[in-house]
Amino acid sequence: MELRPGLNRIGRNPTNDFRVPEASVSSFHCEISLEEKIITVRDVGSTNGTFVSGTRIRESLLATGQILKLGTAEFRLEESNADVAKLPLETAPTDDAVTRNELTKLITRSDH
Repeated sequence: MELRPGLNRIGRNPTNDFRVPEASVSSFHCEISLEEKIITVRDVGSTNGTFVSGTRIRESLLATGQILKLGTAEFRLEESNADVAKLPLETAPTDDAVTRNELTKLITRSDH
């Protein structure tokens, strides 16, 4: 999935910006905000939780290499030379915010 500047809504419902058709993902699971040089993920009341690097979060910065887990679906945020943000996830709160210029606005499923 390619993250767009601004708010990116993720969940099982087809009205989301990115649909994850998996039973463990809530209809409206989380929002990922791509603003200037910072990527933030926020849980919007999901049933099974939103995790970054294994830690359940309500809101957290997302950095390159981190895993984002929504229910049982995993994605990792990957670096790229393009001015985009890739999201296959591995989560863990860090002090390193990911800049839009360092990312490939693309969300891909983790192989886990």
